[in-house]
Amino acid sequence: MTEGLQNRLNAKLAELRAAGRVILRISASADSIERLFVEGGDGAILLDCDPQRDTAWYGDVELQVSDVPGAWVIVAGEGGPQQIAV
Repeated sequence: MTEGLQNRLNAKLAELRAAGRVILRISASADSIERLFVEGGDGAILLDCDPQRDTAWYGDVELQVSDVPGAWVIVAGEGGPQQIAV
């Protein structure tokens, strides 16, 4: 059986942080975001409390909806942001 998206995402975030990478945001399809809600419950993804911002958060990382299937962690890189698949 494959590991759930929430477990894979948490493991990837921990791995990147342990390597000293700067995490900019998470980009995920609507289907992937739905899976995070199903796997993690209502508290898995939170909306920003500032009404001026239309932002969601996965823990302390900003979460953006993508039209592309899947989920990626966007990190700072030497040549600019890099996408790392979850």
